Amino acid sequence: MQSHLLKSRPWPWRSVRRLTLRLFVLLALLPALLLPRSAALAAQALAAAAPAGPQAGRVRMAIISDTHWIAGGANTQSKAVLAQVAALGPDLVIHTGDVTETGGRREYEEYRQAVAVFGDTPVLHVPGNHDARWLDPGKAWFRQYLGEVPRTLDWHGVHLVLLDSTVATETHGHLDRSTLQWLAGHLQQVGPDRPVLIFLHHPVFYTPVTYTDTDDEFVAALAPYNVRGVFTGHGHLHMRWERNGIPFFMTQAAMEGGYKIVDLDPAARTLTVYDGNVDGTLTQVVTLPLDPPTPTPRPAPPTITRVALEGSHLRVEAQAQGLPPGLQYWARVGTAPWQPMGPNYDPGTLVAQLPVAGLPPGRHRVQVWIAPPGAALPGELLSGDQWLQRNAGPSWSAYQDVDLPPGAAGAPRELWRLGFVGGIQGSPALGPDGTAYAATLAGEVVAVAPDGQVRWRRETPAPVVGAPTFVPGGSGTGNGGLPGSGLLLVPGTDGTLRALDPATGEVRWQAHLGAPLMAQPLAAAGLVFIGDSKGMLHALDLSTGAPRWQYQAGAAIRSRATYGAGTVFVGAWDTAVHAVDAFTGKPRWVRTLPGSVYYAPANQPPLFFRGRVYVTRSQPSGHASLYALDARTGEILWSAQGSYGYSAPVLHGGLLVVASSGGTVVAFDPVTGQQRWSVATGVTTFDGAISSFAGDLALAGLGGEVALVRPGGGSAGVRKYRVGSGYLFARPVPDEGRLLAAGLDGSLVALTAAVAPVQPLTLGSPGRPRDPMATAPPAPFRDAAGHWSAPALGIAGAMGLAEGYPDGTFRPDQPLSRAEMAALLARYLGIAPAGGGSAPSPAPFADVTGHWAQGAISALAARGLVGGVQGPDGRLRFEPDRPVRRGEAATLLSRIIGRQAPSPGFATRLQDLAGHWAAANVLALEEAGLVAGVPKGGSLVFEPDRSLSRAEALALLVRIALGGT
Repeated sequence: MQSHLLKSRPWPWRSVRRLTLRLFVLLALLPALLLPRSAALAAQALAAAAPAGPQAGRVRMAIISDTHWIAGGANTQSKAVLAQVAALGPDLVIHTGDVTETGGRREYEEYRQAVAVFGDTPVLHVPGNHDARWLDPGKAWFRQYLGEVPRTLDWHGVHLVLLDSTVATETHGHLDRSTLQWLAGHLQQVGPDRPVLIFLHHPVFYTPVTYTDTDDEFVAALAPYNVRGVFTGHGHLHMRWERNGIPFFMTQAAMEGGYKIVDLDPAARTLTVYDGNVDGTLTQVVTLPLDPPTPTPRPAPPTITRVALEGSHLRVEAQAQGLPPGLQYWARVGTAPWQPMGPNYDPGTLVAQLPVAGLPPGRHRVQVWIAPPGAALPGELLSGDQWLQRNAGPSWSAYQDVDLPPGAAGAPRELWRLGFVGGIQGSPALGPDGTAYAATLAGEVVAVAPDGQVRWRRETPAPVVGAPTFVPGGSGTGNGGLPGSGLLLVPGTDGTLRALDPATGEVRWQAHLGAPLMAQPLAAAGLVFIGDSKGMLHALDLSTGAPRWQYQAGAAIRSRATYGAGTVFVGAWDTAVHAVDAFTGKPRWVRTLPGSVYYAPANQPPLFFRGRVYVTRSQPSGHASLYALDARTGEILWSAQGSYGYSAPVLHGGLLVVASSGGTVVAFDPVTGQQRWSVATGVTTFDGAISSFAGDLALAGLGGEVALVRPGGGSAGVRKYRVGSGYLFARPVPDEGRLLAAGLDGSLVALTAAVAPVQPLTLGSPGRPRDPMATAPPAPFRDAAGHWSAPALGIAGAMGLAEGYPDGTFRPDQPLSRAEMAALLARYLGIAPAGGGSAPSPAPFADVTGHWAQGAISALAARGLVGGVQGPDGRLRFEPDRPVRRGEAATLLSRIIGRQAPSPGFATRLQDLAGHWAAANVLALEEAGLVAGVPKGGSLVFEPDRSLSRAEALALLVRIALGGT
């Protein structure tokens, strides 16, 4: 990282500059007459309430935070703060994040115009979560308008370090191990004596609330150096606290009238911090020496000397010397309650016995915490007095990680563990041989064998946020243009999609798409689909990476798209779900959901099943956050209230399963939306999502835990494993007999556990690509064994679509009647009771009144899906008992998927459709991967006029129900 030196100008020139600047500020303050009276009076009171500038020989820094700039908004308080700070004549301004409200381009442009009030005074920025989550998740516009981070500079003998604590597409704070290594190396070059100030957005070791998962590691990296202050934002309050001798400061949000002033006296070697407010007050907080105390060193943090498991307790011993008397000493493991530490028989040694009964197996963090009497314990609720005193007194801490073994039989246990420099935010991909492919925020792609041995590593030029995708090659995969080893698709935040050889890691092709890629790629129908941070959905040729088409959504796309029967479905931060023709890029429909950008259906990928698209959005509890949409029209079929926006819908055992942000796993009937069961896990989730793991469900938690859930088994059936202290944003990846969990701390862990038998009809989990037919449940008919359609009949039976005869047979080769076809499709769509039922309204065809399939036929006709034939009497007839022809079935199925013609230029392989009335419909199904024809006379034919068998109909419908590729 490059350091930047800001050279101070001679004092006379700075005086002239300030005089000019104040004239500029007076002009800038004129619009305050149009502001609310309180803001105008505050600006007028400035001269009386605070010194206009630092005293002679001193220099001044201003710190602002959380302007939350809204495009076209009033931004009243933030504007007043900028004007007031400018009037105080700073030499340098630093903004500690949440510059914009949603990261929109106009927000950055308008903010840049607003900070012109500072003239030629440098204004530096770090990003906040609002700048990195919604409209600018790749931080491309932040870099374009405000510069790169991390950044370092020397300022009048003080070394400044600006860090990026944001996690792209998330709201939480994190400092990656690669960032901490860079920081430690950089500070080593700075040296132990030079004063250092550090700036980042998320507060670290702020006692009431935990904002990052790397507090301990961050403070440990700073310990050897003369860090005189860490300045943060995010909490919207003026705060001061101290940990291990390092002062921490939070700045009140500018949108609420706050800022800080830091005056540096190079001669006295002091730093004075003031809390400022737009009401005109400027309160001195503290004056700090720039140099470490000599000859007496400052009190050192405690040292954990021993951690040992003794029965049902952890014995923790720590050394704490040189600290003031009368302190309180505490220890805890994980997030369990704090336990007091007492003296041991060894002088200066403290000891605690920490109970571990009830804690899940896995890696836990032991913490020791020392503070003055009455101080609140981290993570615990504050009393009124403690809240008032939350700025008071120093504290010291130490930590150590410890592994707890599994206790009960059947509990998850660890097979192997790897650690990487970069955090893993996206789920690993799995190859057919069990090789796991993980990509990190340090830009490293790693192939790991099933036994945990690293097969190869490859460095990429940019961090990888989105999950990689494995695409199988070879014959019979539908990806005929790929070699046998397939492809590994890796999205980069530099806007490049890289296709690697899964066997070697070598680059096969790469496509430069122009904007950061946060989403996981989708491979389907011989194409690659991926959205970027500027809202463009790209379709590329799978074998070459050549562009096919682009579709512009209204805002950033950060989740994987979903393919279903020739259509691509994707959610974006424009609050809409977009359905796009997979082969042309033309929009099929756009469904905008109610609510603001914060609650867009953009966090997780949709799920396609049985002609429906299931999407989630992060709407708060009490509002709809799970939607079932008609895949053909975008119509909302049903919705469910909850907080399911951070969980991708999964089909498990024939039910639609999601998880709430509070960790409750809920199952719904996918057709009706009726809730079937729920299980509370106690695991808080945020983009960790849920996966099917054999017959169980696996949920990744924000606190580093993975929960295994037995469907419908209640909380007693929940088993947990603690991966570590890092956030788990990656969805667990199931494999045969093991589960892969990846953490933002760079850990990749393989777990195993006793699980329930595999549930039939389970879709939507990432992992090893599988042919659904290969894992189909047995067909529930005695004449299906050994028949080519047995896998499809098994899946159709699990869906409730396949109905046999009273003697237990299905008669798969028997022709299907038009009435039976209508009943089958009505069951598939969920618009008529099983068996057809009766219709309350008159039948639309003359020959179906009183027919057993009248209800199904009427329901299809009402939706424009079936038509009749005009009889001699001029009335429409349906001919319900006539066998349905393959061309007729293709026409009906093409209407079901809303795709009745192929894309221009599509080259068919079917040789018997020229001039046939159903040709366009058949070709539409062929292009969507739903029909392939049968070999005859050396060519492929469809035989559109032949009767459709019952087995053929079920096989076609199963392919459509699962999306078809």
